[in-house]
Amino acid sequence: AFSAEISNLYKDLLHAGLAADRPATTHAMLEIGFFGLDTPLKHQNSIVTMFEIAMTPLRTTGHFDFGDASMAASIRDDGLAMAQDRDFWHVPPIDTLFLQRKFAGLYLLGSRLKARVDMASLLAPYR
Repeated sequence: AFSAEISNLYKDLLHAGLAADRPATTHAMLEIGFFGLDTPLKHQNSIVTMFEIAMTPLRTTGHFDFGDASMAASIRDDGLAMAQDRDFWHVPPIDTLFLQRKFAGLYLLGSRLKARVDMASLLAPYR
């Protein structure tokens, strides 16, 4: 179970991501703990950009092809590049890590199944 606070913070992040509102996305990610105020701006921007890329399936009109591995490869490459930079070291809260792992697992399942899913239609009732 997750607290109402973390649930509401993720709702804010989802709404910001769907609206492609970068300042609101950055604020929500800071509140959730993806990075801290002391995180270098270049790393904050990298994390927000990776999130924006990860939002692609939810912002795509029509069917999103999870079988196309280019999006996952882009996020992986960006994450590895950031991990190699010694200026960055931040571990998000455990609830955040747990949820992110679940989201990644769902994406990887869709990828393995080569699923084509109309994510926008699935989300429409919850907007």
